Amino acid sequence: MPNNNTNLFLLIKSLTRSEKRNFKIFANRNSRSNKKLYLQLFDFIDKDIKYSEEKLLSKCPEIKKSQLSNIKAKLFNEILT
Repeated sequence: MPNNNTNLFLLIKSLTRSEKRNFKIFANRNSRSNKKLYLQLFDFIDKDIKYSEEKLLSKCPEIKKSQLSNIKAKLFNEILT
């Protein structure tokens, strides 16, 4: 599965406005976690022009560096679903 930063970034940037809205509704409805860290990552990538892990970790203190790869994989799979 291609799951590096550029593919995730390009996937999110290629979504239309309505697709992003539908994804957020789907994720909020089907998520069991209260934190929904992958939604925070989605919002960060959606609003940012260039992906930077350092910037992400400083703006989202709930996301730890050790969790980041798992959260990115979860987000990638959820978007494809």
